[in-house]
Amino acid sequence: MEKLEWNKDFETNIRIIDEQHQRIFALLNEIIDFCEQNLISTIETEEVIDELDNYMTLHMMLEEYYAKRYKFPGYNQLRTEHEIFKNLYKTFRYYFSRETRPKELSSGMIEHINIILAEWLKNHIFTIDKEFTVFMQDKNIEII
Repeated sequence: MEKLEWNKDFETNIRIIDEQHQRIFALLNEIIDFCEQNLISTIETEEVIDELDNYMTLHMMLEEYYAKRYKFPGYNQLRTEHEIFKNLYKTFRYYFSRETRPKELSSGMIEHINIILAEWLKNHIFTIDKEFTVFMQDKNIEII
């Protein structure tokens, strides 16, 4: 399974956003490691999944707060994309939870779910997040 590699193309030039995106990449890569080691039903995996869930929630709240506060024209699209991710993540959590994980969870299914999340994240950064950060920079608004 291919890991997410951070590079300058992903940078938004807003320090906190870039740091958060890098942490999200790292957490998704940890989950990929667990999958490759066939450790998907361990407590450690669930802890990383919980951390990713919490981290994504905080990250989305930060973006949405500033987008709404400063009247970013793409605010509704940003929120819609975040809702799409949340729905994808619910499916992801279902398949990774020790309580609800299907008995026959193939590595192909795991890889498919990870690819969907990773591609969503990369596409989100390259589109709406870049638009949002350019908007903020053009208005000389600093996110702290």
